[in-house]
Amino acid sequence: SGDLTNSAGDILLTSSAAQAITHTGAAAADLSISSGGNVNVQGVLFNTNAVTMSGDLTNSAGDILLTSSAAQAITHTGAAAADLSISSGGNVDIQGVLFNGNAMSAVSTLAMTGDLTLSAAAATITHSGATSLTIISTSGPVIVEGVTMSSQALSAVTDVTMTGDLTNSVGDILLTSTSAQAITHSGGAAQDLSISSDGNVDIEGVLFNTDAVTMSGDLTNSAGDILLTSSAAQAITHTGAAAADLSISS
Repeated sequence: SGDLTNSAGDILLTSSAAQAITHTGAAAADLSISSGGNVNVQGVLFNTNAVTMSGDLTNSAGDILLTSSAAQAITHTGAAAADLSISSGGNVDIQGVLFNGNAMSAVSTLAMTGDLTLSAAAATITHSGATSLTIISTSGPVIVEGVTMSSQALSAVTDVTMTGDLTNSVGDILLTSTSAQAITHSGGAAQDLSISSDGNVDIEGVLFNTDAVTMSGDLTNSAGDILLTSSAAQAITHTGAAAADLSISS
């Protein structure tokens, strides 16, 4: 019923058969093994609340629980090329975010201070939601391949190539270069360029409205003729004041 004290030698269990150290105390009466140094069990070191080991920790049924109410960490102190790997035959679930192979899913918000890099030869950003995909920069513009988007303005555009319609519901389309500029249609011979408006089309003060052309300046023709080709009756009419004549001269 007393203590077994050994001040020099070891306690050796030398049987070739299985052996055990068994404590039959009550549920609250623990078996304690302690040392002024480490307690070494098959190379696993116990020191106060710390366990040190170089082999694997295998758990075939239960979980590994970190139950402290204070902050806790899983820290790997290996060399730069010696990674810490967490893997599973299923998903690895970290706070509801699922990792599976190279795929990450179930992410609600991704917050980061660095760059997001897509290294595949062909990569796509796809939105499968029911409404819209919005790309916003809160401090500066959004730059896509050198084209700058800021609020509702688009700048630094060299060419715009498209097969659909370009729709502008509020602003104007401005050609601001100090060099010569052109609007060019390269369709086939029978494929016209049409410019139309519910009002007039105003080109340098000359108004086009359906088949009518209205102008206050001169109509100058340096080479061709002015032809009236309708088979119906036609007229040249001057609506000026009584003393403001219509002159035809050569």
